[in-house]
Amino acid sequence: MRLSIPLLALSLSGCTFYLGGADDSPPVDDVPDDDGWPSVDAGPVVDAPWPNCTWPSGTNVTICGSVRDVATSGVLPDPYQIEVQYYDALDLANDPTAAVRLYPVSTFLGYLGDFADLDVPLPPSGILAIVVDDSPTTGLDRYRRTVTSMQVSAGSFVEFAVAHVLRADTDLQWTQEIGLTAPPTIVDDGAILQCFEAGPAQPATGVSATEAGAPDADDTIYFSDSGQQTRQQLNPILTATGANGCVIDRASALVEHSGVSGAPGDCWWESKLAAAVPKTLWVSFHGAICPI
Repeated sequence: MRLSIPLLALSLSGCTFYLGGADDSPPVDDVPDDDGWPSVDAGPVVDAPWPNCTWPSGTNVTICGSVRDVATSGVLPDPYQIEVQYYDALDLANDPTAAVRLYPVSTFLGYLGDFADLDVPLPPSGILAIVVDDSPTTGLDRYRRTVTSMQVSAGSFVEFAVAHVLRADTDLQWTQEIGLTAPPTIVDDGAILQCFEAGPAQPATGVSATEAGAPDADDTIYFSDSGQQTRQQLNPILTATGANGCVIDRASALVEHSGVSGAPGDCWWESKLAAAVPKTLWVSFHGAICPI
């Protein structure tokens, strides 16, 4: 049995249905489930492009997916120059310098940025942070530390996950677009990228971001890209999401983030914990939750 990630989340009363939104479109070089979303599987994978991507042991977690460029949603030209790491998301948000890294038993990184990490220890909070940055072996600084978080449970098997990474030159471009002179850049100070999706790969327009349940107009900057899967052009004048459904939040403690307006029908937006961690871009995708 295979269930989509984000999971079909039913309330205790059985009155809500979660349409999705943990990630953008699946890797172009992989074969997703019929619904196009990353998935949790109840057994060994038979159609995944990663070698030995198998069910985890005990309470561990297996993550198989692809690293994508935040700005273009495309594969990376130099994937062997990155490193994929794992942390408990709350541990990382509260103290990124002292956070305990979670090491998989085995790891694989392919030439298109496909990765397979088997038997990652279960994070105590149940929220796993996939962290992508430059590999320390390269001595380069082409990327900024980028966090993509997901909720997991004991024995979770996640395939077709999409992790993100921000190029340093994109960070500089974003900073200049909002009229600032680097340093510091947007990511130096810490930022959250929130993206709202009404369905798989269906960015939602007209969404205004909220922080801890309240409107967050002071620290949010929206994108003016005409493309649905690009995040390259920031416009400080905008007050709601455009074609790509995304917004940058430049200052936030570890609190719930969501949005208002722009949801289909009488739906509302999923709420997720995220924080503006210094020298980090935290990526948070929000799906629509609708009554059945």
